[in-house]
Amino acid sequence: MRSLLVVAFVLAAIAACSSYGEEETATPLPERDFDAGVDSNTTPSGGPCPEATCTLPALPAPFTLAIYDSRDNACPDGWLGRDIVERPTASSETCACSACTISASCNTGSIETKYGNTSACANNGLTVPANNGACHVQSAALGQFASATAPAPTNVTCTAKATTDRTKVKVDLRRVCMPGADTCPGTACGKPLCAIATGDVPCPPSLPTRHLVGSDFTATCADCTCTASVTCGGVLMVYDNATCTGTSVGQVPSGSCAMTGGAQFNATKWMGSIQNQSCSPPVAKAATVALTEVATVCCL
Repeated sequence: MRSLLVVAFVLAAIAACSSYGEEETATPLPERDFDAGVDSNTTPSGGPCPEATCTLPALPAPFTLAIYDSRDNACPDGWLGRDIVERPTASSETCACSACTISASCNTGSIETKYGNTSACANNGLTVPANNGACHVQSAALGQFASATAPAPTNVTCTAKATTDRTKVKVDLRRVCMPGADTCPGTACGKPLCAIATGDVPCPPSLPTRHLVGSDFTATCADCTCTASVTCGGVLMVYDNATCTGTSVGQVPSGSCAMTGGAQFNATKWMGSIQNQSCSPPVAKAATVALTEVATVCCL
């Protein structure tokens, strides 16, 4: 029944809001049918209820009479209270960023080589495919000196995980009081009279002021954004066989002209790696906040 949904909402309301107020112990609400109405003739002691000094609002389904107030104010005698929250608003400090993580491939594209009889490596040599780091069959001879130019990085990504600080979310701390089985409705007179219903529903015309509340809220931070800068390096290995097995007969480094010995080779294998990397300061995205176990409170 809809009334039991309201009871379920209240039962699920926060018993402790460690980040927003003092810890409180929940008192279970009785399982009762609010549609049956509050007994207006009987007090908790069994005697007659005093005559109400105010006009209680007429409540259409699925609403139930409630008092909606600050947590500073206690519920009247015989009314059962639960702490709830309203209007969670994330600040710019709710989401923060961890250190960036960079990934890239240095094994695609082509490797340009140079060679010479001196450490100047003044002559243009072969262009060798990186071949994703796999063996590439190609026969030639090394110069006495040789150098390689690493390919540009590909598939560069920069990620930074986000952390969430719930204490940086501003939230209104409220209390809703609902009648018990033997509550005299007139005890609500002089209090902020409202009505409550489970879910996000429109308010009746007689109670136009709407409050969307929840038992708690969630705050979610998406991964931060950053930009990576990467340069590749590596070594071109050459082999005297077509399967790149065994010991290489020469190595051509990137970034420097090195003596190679001038060996003949039948295959090459590029071993690329990230040589230098850096990232821009990660930027946090705005947090997404949402109420949990939503209910609608309608007031005058």
